[in-house]
Amino acid sequence: MQLKIPPPDAIERVRFESERKLFDELFSDNLIASAAERLCNSNAADAHRRGLLANALRITDRIIPALTASVELAQRIAHLEARDVETYIYNDPKHAASCVCFDQGVFLLISSGLYSQLTERELLFVVGHELGHVVYNHYRLPARAILSQKGACDAENALKLMAWSRRAEISADRMGLLCCQDLDVASKAFIKLSSGLNKELVDFDLMGYVSQVLDLEAVSRSVRAVDDLYSTHPFN
Repeated sequence: MQLKIPPPDAIERVRFESERKLFDELFSDNLIASAAERLCNSNAADAHRRGLLANALRITDRIIPALTASVELAQRIAHLEARDVETYIYNDPKHAASCVCFDQGVFLLISSGLYSQLTERELLFVVGHELGHVVYNHYRLPARAILSQKGACDAENALKLMAWSRRAEISADRMGLLCCQDLDVASKAFIKLSSGLNKELVDFDLMGYVSQVLDLEAVSRSVRAVDDLYSTHPFN
């Protein structure tokens, strides 16, 4: 797969500026910074890894070489070659992926349901998205965990944390796009994540997908959805 390796400065240039500003603003609050530091220093890496080794399949170049190659390529594009990334596939029909980051390394988790439906380039988008959270140090600000800490922040900062979390997903999406380097591929991955449909059932049309976004925008003008303020992810 011939893809361009961007210069290191491109990584920061594609980051969502609004996310970066909120990240810095939240860390300037002593209560939030202290809570984040306590949570990140809880040193649960060994326990987490044990659970993965016991209940998921660790991917190596002897088990699924194509997936290993995709992860290594995404690491090169994201300039994360220095980080140890362990990739696991776990048994779940739902379409999901996540990334857990510790000082000792990175655990990349992909559900069997999602992996079985992705093309090689779509997989690069998903892997790049998850590595984007590592590139931008999003793991240093565990929003949900901070909110669960009594007295860690007031109501205003709680809403800021949720707003930042949604923006963090956009930064990660941009990193995913930088990895797969194809807007149609990224959009197809979004459709699969949104619908759960497999590749045989999706007849992709980008403008048809955009029309759904326009309908959402139109109906949102008259529908008040307060719950959106507490969501960690933006609309797909």
